[in-house]
Amino acid sequence: MENFKWFDREFEFSQLTGEVFSNNKFSETHISSGTGIGAGNAAPAQVFSTVTTVHEFWVRDEAGKEHAINLRGIDVPLAMGQKITLVSSGFIGKKKHYVLLLNHNAERHWHLFNGREFVNHCLESEQARSVMVTKLLFKIAIFIAVYILILNLTSGYVTLATHIGLIAYCVNWYRSRTKRAKEFDAHLTKIAHSLY
Repeated sequence: MENFKWFDREFEFSQLTGEVFSNNKFSETHISSGTGIGAGNAAPAQVFSTVTTVHEFWVRDEAGKEHAINLRGIDVPLAMGQKITLVSSGFIGKKKHYVLLLNHNAERHWHLFNGREFVNHCLESEQARSVMVTKLLFKIAIFIAVYILILNLTSGYVTLATHIGLIAYCVNWYRSRTKRAKEFDAHLTKIAHSLY
């Protein structure tokens, strides 16, 4: 499988093909509550719940080795005896995560992440603090540029052009990441079609 270039880094891919011989799906419900105080009065308690689908199954590869698979938040129909391929990806030399599940018997495939979620997941798991700092700096840069632009509307054209350039750069940076995430999704679809 062909690697995918993400700016100055690359994602590599690997696959696990085999037969499903055990299949278990269940839901986990997490409940939390909170109260608030508004205008000096206690607000009524609020209860929140989230339900997560957990899909656990075992795959026996072509060499006879058995692999336990655990997918959270993903609901994919699988039956025992079906031949599947799981494609995993990650930055070269780093931990890989399942990104694509292909059911050969059903001739269907599912993206287990969308491109943007997956890239953010890889970046955050690798360097969570620096990603958060980058996001914060990006927002601060946009805010400062817009603020200074508003303050300097009456000043020289060079200052105005500099601020417009900074804003354009930030917007272009965001758009290029969005475009690359969509290209990552298209790359996964291409991989899926090559494995049918």
